[in-house]
Amino acid sequence: MSQATFNKIAFKAFNDYSSENPKVDFEASPPTANLPQNRLL
Repeated sequence: MSQATFNKIAFKAFNDYSSENPKVDFEASPPTANLPQNRLL
C-alpha cells in the first residue's frame, strides 16, 4: 500500500473517530496519532 493511500485511509479513520468523539481536536492531534489500531486494519 502506498503512503498516499495509507494517509487517505488514516485520515478517513481519524475523521470517523473524531465524529464519534467530538472532543478530539484535529488541530492538536496529527491524523495518525491516538488512533485505535483496529481502525487501520
